[in-house]
Amino acid sequence: MAIKTMLEPVRDPSFMCCRNNFSCWIVIITRGLSEMTVIGTAYGASPLTFLGLAGVGDLFLTCSSPTSRNYTVGYRLGQGEKLEDIIKTLGSVAEGVETAKSVKRIIDELGVKAPIATSVSVEGTQIIFDLD
Repeated sequence: MAIKTMLEPVRDPSFMCCRNNFSCWIVIITRGLSEMTVIGTAYGASPLTFLGLAGVGDLFLTCSSPTSRNYTVGYRLGQGEKLEDIIKTLGSVAEGVETAKSVKRIIDELGVKAPIATSVSVEGTQIIFDLD
């Protein structure tokens, strides 16, 4: 349970990037799994943890499910909606919006490479994708 709880904020920025492009979706999921593994193992988790339900299982389910709040946020952002409007009408909390900043701090603290999670940050009510 502790590892799954730790993974949730790490995987969420990846989910919000999935949007509508299938090729991009596969790259984001694969890279998201890699980043979750890098961050988790830096905390001492076994890399095998990420190949189970708490890792890749959760990642694939959430990235492919329209009932996922983070998927919904990413999809709606991809449709051109503003984050503020999405949050107001979502009806529940998409934890990835709030945890993006924390994940960036964790990555910086650990000194690991996680380009997707590093590139996604939240400033006020805007998600910033800085892929440079």
